[in-house]
Amino acid sequence: MVDLPEGMENFINDYKIHIFEVAYLTEEQVKLFRSDFRIVADYFVQKRKNKKYTPGRKTIRHVDAVLKFMSVMTGDRRFINAQKGKKSGGDQNMCEILDQIENRGIQKGMEIMRAEMAEKEASLAEKEAELARKEAQLAQAMELLKKYNIAFVS
Repeated sequence: MVDLPEGMENFINDYKIHIFEVAYLTEEQVKLFRSDFRIVADYFVQKRKNKKYTPGRKTIRHVDAVLKFMSVMTGDRRFINAQKGKKSGGDQNMCEILDQIENRGIQKGMEIMRAEMAEKEASLAEKEAELARKEAQLAQAMELLKKYNIAFVS
C-alpha cells in the first residue's frame, strides 16, 4: 500500500484489480461469459489463434455498445460504420454485422472497378480515335501515290 497523508485513507480506495489478456482465454473460459462480452472474447481468441474470425450465431443484445467497443479495441472503423447501416429494430449477431462490413467492402470495390473501367474505356477511345486519324492520313497518302503513279514498296 502507498503511504498516504494522515486522514486521506477514507477518501482513497485500495481495490485489487485482476488483469488478464482476453485473447489468451481458453475456449472453456470464453464459454463462461453469458453477456455480449462472450462474442467479443471469442473474436479476440479466434483472431489470436487463427488470424481470422468465424462468427457464431449468438445474438448481440447491445449492438451499439459492442460495435463501439470492437471499433476502439481493434482500431477498425468498419464496426462503427456497420452500426450506421444497422437494420432497425431487433438484435443482430456478429455474422450479420460482418456480412454488412463485407458487403460495403464489395460495393466500394465495385465502385472503384467501375471508375477504373470508365477511365480505361476513355483512354481506349482516345487511342482508337488517334488510330483512325492515322489510318485516314495513310489512306490519303496512298491515294496521292496512286494519283501520281508512284510505286510504293513495303
